[in-house]
Amino acid sequence: MKTLTTISLALVLFAGAVCGQQPPLSDTPAPRPKTDPPLLGTIGYQPKGIDDPRRAEDAARLAAALKKVAWAKQQADEREAQQGLVRLGIYAPYDKLLRAHVEQGRVDYARLAEDEMNLQSFLETLGKVVPASLKTPAEQKAFWINAYNAFTLQLILDHLPGIESIKDIASGERWKAVRWEVDGKRYSLDQIEHEILRPLGDARIHFALVCAAQSCPDLLSEAYLPATLDEQLDRAGRAFLASTAKGLSFGTVDGTLWGRNHVVRLSAIFDWFEEDFGSNEREVIDFVLKFAPPPAADFIRAHRDDLDVRHLDYDWSLNGRSVSGGQAGGR
Repeated sequence: MKTLTTISLALVLFAGAVCGQQPPLSDTPAPRPKTDPPLLGTIGYQPKGIDDPRRAEDAARLAAALKKVAWAKQQADEREAQQGLVRLGIYAPYDKLLRAHVEQGRVDYARLAEDEMNLQSFLETLGKVVPASLKTPAEQKAFWINAYNAFTLQLILDHLPGIESIKDIASGERWKAVRWEVDGKRYSLDQIEHEILRPLGDARIHFALVCAAQSCPDLLSEAYLPATLDEQLDRAGRAFLASTAKGLSFGTVDGTLWGRNHVVRLSAIFDWFEEDFGSNEREVIDFVLKFAPPPAADFIRAHRDDLDVRHLDYDWSLNGRSVSGGQAGGR
């Protein structure tokens, strides 16, 4: 905004020159003429020298420059408004939806379907956000995580009833479908995850992105917010690894031929996106230890040098209730 002010001042000085008048050089007002000159726009009146073709060209350039300044200011104001929109609570309606229809990670799709207009209204609000207005990593991550999860909820509603898994949707219509609009550009879920979120370098996003499957991390009953994002991601990570069914299990089992194996089974997410968690298995385990429940962490530390790291089977059944009211996936 300081730049626009400077440009505007320069143009004012230029305008004075074009009209043959110099602005006062001090705070003392210039003497007022006894008779006011005719106003600009009065029939038959032109500023001194304006009949000179060169002056006319200068005036035209001035008008064009002022128009550009006004347009630039409008764009800056709109960007500031968008940034304020993000910071001042565009997530409140979505937060209300999640609190009403998600409990302990399970989505009540039947009730959500009855509230679909509110979900679509939130998606329209997301579409108005200018990504360039998201200035901090926390704002960027919160926005795109919420967008990914909300788009996925809408995707499931678009295909219910009749599916028991997101994988029942044709492959070209789920993660790779370029249909989700933000600021006039369409994105796929894959693009949001792999081209926007993962390059931000925070592996905790994998605890927050929910692809509507039972083995995904739980969908929180709240929206992710920039101001509380770190706490929310840490909490999501601890909850995920506290689940022995989909996050982390451990134990000692008989070896195939002899001896005993100290086994840690991690979510397949740690296999699919291993490079996000560490450059090797040891670094992945270091990451896991930050969020593992105490019994699991104690076991891992006690057997760190001979851990047998495996991965849990992934349950792709829906993470909630179907429209018919039965449990999606039946687990």
